[in-house]
Order: sequence, then C-alpha cells, then structure tokens
Amino acid sequence: MQTEERRKILIVDDDPMVLKVIRSYLKDRYKVYCIRSGEEALKFFSMQIPDVVLLDYMTVSYTHLTL
Repeated sequence: MQTEERRKILIVDDDPMVLKVIRSYLKDRYKVYCIRSGEEALKFFSMQIPDVVLLDYMTVSYTHLTL
C-alpha cells in the first residue's frame, strides 16, 4: 500500500506557546516545522519550500517583504 506524502507547513512565531498550540492542532495531518525567527525561516527556505507558511507578521526581524 502506497502512502501519500503529507503536506508541509512552516510556522514562524517567536512565542513558543503559540508554536506548541498550533503544532498540536496540525501535526496529525501535516508535517509541521516550527521556527522562531525570520532568519531561521530564510535558512529553512534555502533547504526546502513548505506548502503553507503561517507567519506572525510581528516576529520577522527582516523586512516583511523579504520572506
């Protein structure tokens, strides 16, 4: 039996509790990546591209248009 690959979601937020709560809701259906800064997000993008990005607009340390 072939299994379908789960979609990837990247969550960017500087609040660890927010990351934990959102991840807990999504982890059973999606491959969830949690990142705490814009710099880490840019490094992540250099390695792979998620299907969806949930971004806390106030977290990003770069200009928001960079991401």
